[in-house]
Order: sequence, then C-alpha cells, then structure tokens
Amino acid sequence: MRIPVKILLVTLSVFVLMAVISGCPKAPSDAEGPGMSEMLPPPEAVPDEGPSAEPGTLAEALKTVTAPDSYEMTMTIDDKDMVQLVALKDGVVVKIVIKDETGPIFVDMAEKTMFAYNPEDNTAMSLPIEEGEDMPVMGTDMLDQDVEILATEDVDGVACWVVETTAKGQDEKAKIWIDKETGLMRKGDADGEMMVFKYDRINEIADDEFELPEGVEVTDLSDMMGGAEAD
Repeated sequence: MRIPVKILLVTLSVFVLMAVISGCPKAPSDAEGPGMSEMLPPPEAVPDEGPSAEPGTLAEALKTVTAPDSYEMTMTIDDKDMVQLVALKDGVVVKIVIKDETGPIFVDMAEKTMFAYNPEDNTAMSLPIEEGEDMPVMGTDMLDQDVEILATEDVDGVACWVVETTAKGQDEKAKIWIDKETGLMRKGDADGEMMVFKYDRINEIADDEFELPEGVEVTDLSDMMGGAEAD
C-alpha cells in the first residue's frame, strides 16, 4: 500500500528585525561648567548593523525552529480535501492519521507500520512501511536542506519563506511557501499541481487520537504477502 505525495512538510520560524540606535548627549553651557560628557572619555561608536539578515538556506532556517507537537491539516488538491492529524517529536513526524471516507489510516513512523481501520466492525489491516516508501507527510529530516530561500511572499496575509526542494534521494522538486510564524507549509506547487494547506488544533491534539481503538482485531497482511511471494 503506497500513498503518493508531492509536497513536503517543512518547519521554520520567524526572524525578528533589529536596529541599533545611538544618541548624542546634549553639550553643557559655559555657565554650567564642565559636564559629565567632558569628564568622561568619549563613548565608542556603535556600528549600525541594520536589520538582521534572513537565513540563506533551509538548513540555517531549521536551526531556529521550534516545531509544533501536533496539528490537524486540511490539504486541498484539485478541489478535493484530505484531512490529516500529525504528531511530531523534535520536529520529526512520528505519527499520522489520514481521515478517509471508508475509515482512518493510522501511520506509526517509529514502528514502520500503517493500519487501515474499519470502524464498522472494529478491525484493522496492518502493513509494514518499506524504506523509501512515499508517505503523505514528511518531516524536515527527509528533505534536501541545502537549498536557498528564494524569496519572502504573503499567502492569504501570512508572511512565508519560499523554497524549492526535494525529498532526499528523489529528483522531483516542489516549490513551497512556509509560514514564518508557525513553520508550517501554506501552499505548494509540484509540477504545476497547486496544493493549499490549512491548519487547526495546533499543539492541541491528544495522544490517544493517534492510537487504534481498544479491542481492535488486527490482521497482519505482511505475513500473507510474504507467503504469496514465497509461492
């Protein structure tokens, strides 16, 4: 079971613009006698550094990020919505729930397993996640990070970094717009296919929402597939 994806989740944070401003003390009049400005050595000049620079590469930007622990994402492709719950640890995606019409799909990246759940009879089918298999959401650890930040643009009033990158080991590039405040992707363009992302419940999803219901009967399809390959 493969679930293709063309856009990659990247987490980034915002840089604050700073300026160093120095003033000059007022000179005392002759009648007032020597003032403090005459008694003390002149202050050293403070260079005007101007606003701090934006990060030059995705790798530099990711060093500044505090990624959310969880969020609910609605991804719209060709007027069709896909809703996902995502759990992260240290900025890396660890669990995903893909909400489907027939029932949710639970993905455990640590255990390298996905479960297709049927709520009608409380059963699930499990399959291993093979190395290199495309997943619906990918963490920044799976990205080529040695890419330049191309521009800063607004998406629906939200300031975003714009980058063009690929998954490690892949050739297909995607242009993505990354929210500078939350570090989440707002829009993506993969080979002319535009995708829009909306977020709810950031850092508000309970851990048990990523777990299969109690009492579920699980059928391991990897054993069946292994037997079929052996035949």
